[in-house]
Amino acid sequence: MFESRPAAPTVKFVDEYCQWYKKLFSDVRSFEAFKYLHVGCISELKRKTLPEIAKIVGLDNQQGLHHFLTKSPWDIEKLRALRLELILEVIKGRPIILIIDETGDRKKGSSRWEIVCSSYLMVSLHSETLRSSLPQPESKFASHQGWDDGKGWKNILNNLRLIIQPFTLFNLIYPWLTVFPIPQLLSGFTKLQSIVYNLTSPIFTFLFNLDFHFSSA
Repeated sequence: MFESRPAAPTVKFVDEYCQWYKKLFSDVRSFEAFKYLHVGCISELKRKTLPEIAKIVGLDNQQGLHHFLTKSPWDIEKLRALRLELILEVIKGRPIILIIDETGDRKKGSSRWEIVCSSYLMVSLHSETLRSSLPQPESKFASHQGWDDGKGWKNILNNLRLIIQPFTLFNLIYPWLTVFPIPQLLSGFTKLQSIVYNLTSPIFTFLFNLDFHFSSA
């Protein structure tokens, strides 16, 4: 069972995607680490080490992430099974082309490799090919100068990286705000995160109806 407090929010599409796997984790800290690692995997970090991921998700250190990957009692096989179940639910019998990436064979079975695979699927679910919901009207996000209108996987990843920036950049700058408190800057970042969270389109509302709310607490 989860602890009484809810898991800390990250970015809407990450929270929504990871909710599919929530039942695998016996405590809220493990579930939070699961979400944080997904943020780290798709981030712009050149070296996606645990210390660097900890910084961009607002943790004091990497110990919780390391514990999750090495000692937390979650089952890799169950994670893999749930991921497959999600894929089958999304494609709903439609024919697909499966591309085998043999470079992953050497890492097969490790917790880190499973998180990478899960993160890859999270990005892929934003593809128009896999989204079975009605097309969304053009997002305000498209006005961002870095937004990519392409339809490929890397184009999608670019845009998702833009969406997580308010969350990750705030976490990087927050230590300075504890040294030099600037209420207006804190308030502005909080408002920006809330706007981005609420404007992010759901990726698979047809699977379950979950009500996500942003909170800066």
